[in-house]
Parts: sequence; structure tokens; C-alpha cells
Amino acid sequence: MMQEHMRAALDYAKKRGATSAECHATQGNSQSVRVRNGEIENIDSNYTSYLSIHVIKGDREGYSYTQDFGRVEEMVDMALAHADITQPDDVPPEIYAGPADYVSLNTYNPALESVHQADYNRLALDLEKIATQMDDRVDGVEYCSASGGAGHNFFLNSAGIWAESKRNSIAAYISPIMRAETDAQSGFGFMMGRSLADIDLNAIARKSIDEAAALLGSTSMTTGRYTTLFRADAASELISAFLSIYSAEEAQKGRSLLAGKEGESIAAPGFTLIDDAHNDRIFSCAAFDAQGLPTRRVSLVENGVLQTLMYNLVTAKKAGKTSTAHASGGMGAPVGVSPHALILAAGEKSEAQMLKDMRNGAYITKISGLHAGLNPVSGDFSLLAGGFLVENGEKTRPVNQLTVAGNIFSIMKNIVAFGNETLYNHYAGALATPALLVEGISIAGK
Repeated sequence: MMQEHMRAALDYAKKRGATSAECHATQGNSQSVRVRNGEIENIDSNYTSYLSIHVIKGDREGYSYTQDFGRVEEMVDMALAHADITQPDDVPPEIYAGPADYVSLNTYNPALESVHQADYNRLALDLEKIATQMDDRVDGVEYCSASGGAGHNFFLNSAGIWAESKRNSIAAYISPIMRAETDAQSGFGFMMGRSLADIDLNAIARKSIDEAAALLGSTSMTTGRYTTLFRADAASELISAFLSIYSAEEAQKGRSLLAGKEGESIAAPGFTLIDDAHNDRIFSCAAFDAQGLPTRRVSLVENGVLQTLMYNLVTAKKAGKTSTAHASGGMGAPVGVSPHALILAAGEKSEAQMLKDMRNGAYITKISGLHAGLNPVSGDFSLLAGGFLVENGEKTRPVNQLTVAGNIFSIMKNIVAFGNETLYNHYAGALATPALLVEGISIAGK
């Protein structure tokens, strides 16, 4: 049925004067629950279904979408009207004509279809109960939630390229509050999977409590520049915040300092960043991009040397290159650029070995303020952080209320060691990383 709606939209677009066109469609559902003090605080259940179209009319483009499949022709007319008033781009737009050889990815588990709202409710209630009973110092939770969702995505263009994918997942997370004397700290535990069996409530609760307990009694540390070990999850969140620097679109708009740097050294030896689009351990993996191109493994950085930026058809044409199948878009939005499943290569040293190597410094386990405390163009950041003071190669005491400041481009060049374990941090999105040991990080404390 969805393919029929999409075909009707493309046929009507051609009849109305479009040179070519492509359609995206999505059908999806999500369920979530938030609990507090043993009671359900909020339940949210959504179903989404929409159809969007991107029309090309000569050298102009237009976009529109609808959630009413009885108004497909009106959607097309709006996209064509949009094309009539837009300014042409530097290069003529085009659609993908093939080949359409797509791999099959393990992104959908039919068994999750039998997981219902009552199951999510029980999952969240059980998680909160386990966490609050695990340690006497737990004094409630900031939030505790369980959620799940599924999506079915479709692509069809006027060149006959057809692709579809299905994905689903389930997740649970909690942030308990722990108190000891006059101090209170919160922790965080999160787990995501493709089956109920993937969600280990005891492990989630234990991680969140251990994290909070470790920071009880934390104080500040002396302001200075330190060799700093970023725990894998903190490293992942920091690097994820700057992934736009690898976008050819951002580079061509003057918003990435990596513009014109392909083939040059931009990071420390050992810094190897791969977009392994077919790695289904990362939930944003994909068999095709938003322009219908089959995805593939792409090496963005190898041993510190920038191999390529991420390109869609338009940005590749502007640069005289081939698309790397990194087009993003949908829901009536212009085509952009985004990664699929990034992996920063691991090294050979354990965290214990890196702590001994650094001797004195800081071990950062959490950062916050990512939406306000950074500039994706310059690479500068100033973020709240917490973790541990490191003395003589050992974590000696917890530290908190720190401000960690620096520049992502400098960090990439000043990494002196990569951890030997890769964390697939689903909470941070499309990036898996090891722990990173970095020299010269500015930390403001007391």
C-alpha cells in the first residue's frame, strides 16, 4: 500500500512538470513509561505515518510532506510551488539511478511485536525497585523509564530505485540519587537492545548506583592544565557533539575547519575513525542513505590522516567527488549529511595502564552542558564535568563541579593513548569509542 502511495505521488509529480522526484515514507510507533516512587508517572504512546517528496524541476528543488494519504496530490503541488520560488544551487540537482544492491541488516526482531505497554510498565517499576533496594544510601530517583519503538522506512524515486528497512529496539534507564551525610550525587544507567532479554535490570541499576556512590564526598580540584583520561562514555559524548566537522555540507558552507584538509594529518597517530554502516551493533546502522544509495564501510580518518569527508550526491558533485552515501533527510526536509555507525578504533592499553602512564591528572567520567557549552565551527568547548583526581597512577578522590575546556581539534592531535575496549554507547548515538588519554586539558576547579 505504501509503495502505491509513493508511486502515485511520483506519477503526479511527473504529470505536473517535475523533471524527477524521490519519495520517503515512514510508519512507526513508540511506547514509553516514566515511574517514580513505585507508581506510574507518565505513559506516552505514539503512532507516526508520513509521506514526503523531493521534486526537481529543472535546476530547482522543492520539498513537502503529508500525514494525510488522501492529500498526496496537494503535497506534490506544494513541493512544486516550493521549487518555483527557490534559488538554484551551484550544481544541478539529481537523483540516484542505481545500482540498488542493498545488504540485509539485523535491525528488526519480530519478537518485540509482542511486547506491550504493560511490559514496559513492569520493566520500569522493577528497575526502580531493584535500584532503591540495592543500597541503603539511595534516596529516590531523578527519573526511571522504559521505552520501545519500531519503524518501517521506504524509499522510491522516479528512476525506479526502491528500498525499505525495518528496525525496532527496547531500552531502560535510571538516575538514582544517593545521599551520605550532607552530600548527594546522582548516577546514570542505560541499556538498549533488540529483545527483552537484552535488558539486564540488575546491571543497569548496579552501574547507576556505583557511579553515584563513587562521587559521594566529591570536592573540587586545583585549576590547571592536566593530562586527562576520558572514560569511554565521556569520550563518546564529547566526540559525538562535533561530528558535523566531518560533513562536506558544513565544510562547503564554511562551518567546518576540515574544509580542504582531505589527505592531511588532523589527529594523532592511531586516530582511526570508520563509518561501518553495516555494523548492526550500532542502532543507527543503515543499508541505504536518504538518496537511495547503498551504504558501505567508509574510512574517514586513518592514523590521523583525513581520508574523506561525508558526502551526499549534491555535496559530492560540488567537490568533484563520489558520494559516500551519507545523505540524510525526510519529513519534507532538504537533503543533508549525517553518519551511520561510527567507530573510533581501539588501542592496546587498559584504563589501568593509562592511569599509570599519566601518573598525575584527572579521570573524567561524566560531562554535561553539551547543548550549550560548545561551538561546532571553531571546535571550542567548555563543559561541566566530574570524575576523579589521579595521583601517582591511582584514582585518589572523587572530584565534581569542574569545568573542562578545550578545542576538539587540539584534543584529536593530543591523544596519547587509546583504550583497548570499545564502548558501544547507544545513548550517545552513532559512535562507538574507547577511553582516550589526552594531554593538556584545561580544568577549572577551585
